[in-house]
Amino acid sequence: MLVMTEHEIRRMIRQILLEAKKKKKKKKKKNSTKQAEKDLMLDKPFNVGGWPKGKHQGWLPDSRPVNVQIRDYLDDMGLL
Repeated sequence: MLVMTEHEIRRMIRQILLEAKKKKKKKKKKNSTKQAEKDLMLDKPFNVGGWPKGKHQGWLPDSRPVNVQIRDYLDDMGLL
């Protein structure tokens, strides 16, 4: 018959909980930002205003594409 002391049982439970906690941390994905960009359709260029077949830019002539501006804004706000 196997007899364990209270101290051994506590140590075993603590070890199991620590292993479970480590496994939870490893599940975090690094590509979540890329997936969020794809879900919000920020991976494709688009334009706002102007002619339908115009350049994919913002309202200023030398500005970056609108999807890049929105992505950077959301990233700066911590929403991506």
